[in-house]
Amino acid sequence: MARLLDAYAEGRLERAEFAPRIRRAQERLEQLEAEAAAVLAADAPEQQIQAVLGQLQEFAQRVSEGLQEATWQTRREIIRALVKRVEIDAEEVRVVYKVPPHPFGLSASLGEGCSSAGASV
Repeated sequence: MARLLDAYAEGRLERAEFAPRIRRAQERLEQLEAEAAAVLAADAPEQQIQAVLGQLQEFAQRVSEGLQEATWQTRREIIRALVKRVEIDAEEVRVVYKVPPHPFGLSASLGEGCSSAGASV
C-alpha cells in the first residue's frame, strides 16, 4: 500500500489505476488480518491447556517429593481428605474415594461416582 501511495504521489499512477489497486490491497490486508486473528484464537485454548498441564505436572512433582518426607500425621490427613469411607464385610474390604481416580472417564459407570478398590481379607 505504501508503494502504491508513493507511486500515486510521484505521478507514476493515475487516479483511475490507483483507486482499484488500493481497494484490492486494503481488502487483502483485511483478509490477512482476519486470518491471523482466527489462527491466534484457535491457538489460545491449546496454549491455556498446555499451561494448566505444566502447572499440574509441577504440582504433582512437588506433592510426590513432599510425600517422601511427610510425617505420619500429614499422611493421615491426606488419606482422610481422599477417602470417603471404608466398607468391610466378611470377604472384602472396599475403599471408596471422594475423588474418583478417573474423574473424566470411568466414573460415570461406577454407580455413585466414586471409584472403589476391593481387596480380599
